[in-house]
Amino acid sequence: MDKRRRIEHSPSPVYKLDGNDDSYEPYIPISQRRQEKLAKYSSLGANTVRQKAKRLQEEQDEREDVLKEEENLREKARKERTLLLEAQEVQRRKVTEGLLRRDLLQKLSNSSL
Repeated sequence: MDKRRRIEHSPSPVYKLDGNDDSYEPYIPISQRRQEKLAKYSSLGANTVRQKAKRLQEEQDEREDVLKEEENLREKARKERTLLLEAQEVQRRKVTEGLLRRDLLQKLSNSSL
């Protein structure tokens, strides 16, 4: 009485061959995948360098804008100060001329008496 053991095999895989599957991906050799990965990481490094350079340039432009604005404010204040000084000078001249006229009138009035 030999008992035979029954060996169970795993079921065979079922492959779809009807062509409705759009997710077909062609085989890409490992060397090509490695080159693509290297190119990807290289471009990431280049992008960060470009972004850093762009950020530094923007910061420098911002500092230059602030300096230009400060310079414009100083120039405006200088011009206003100059106008103020000119106005004060005109007032002094008027006062001086007024004093001179008064003195002259007093001398004329004193000499004619």
